[in-house]
Amino acid sequence: MKKPVRSHSLSREIKYRVEYFFLMLLVRFMRLFKREKGLIIGRKVGQMVNFVLASRQQIASKNLKESFPGMGDEEVKSIVQACWENLGMGFAEFANMPRMPLAEFNSF
Repeated sequence: MKKPVRSHSLSREIKYRVEYFFLMLLVRFMRLFKREKGLIIGRKVGQMVNFVLASRQQIASKNLKESFPGMGDEEVKSIVQACWENLGMGFAEFANMPRMPLAEFNSF
């Protein structure tokens, strides 16, 4: 019987497992809070991710400037920041979906 071929190295496998561990830790942390508080924390997490992943911020800014040449730097920065905040808030809601009452879930 042939051995399955690994598509990535052991170091990448370890990296993925570490990332997964911290992601699940963050999910469990977010589940400690009710929806309103979770959204506030999610927004802050999005702001931190925006700061930590500066290369992604640069890519998003470049893409916006290419798509909307007349847009000023401050407006671009504001939009990129709002996108990361929204992503953090979405993550907070996603983390809390399993414990969300059905009526609240259906209201979306």
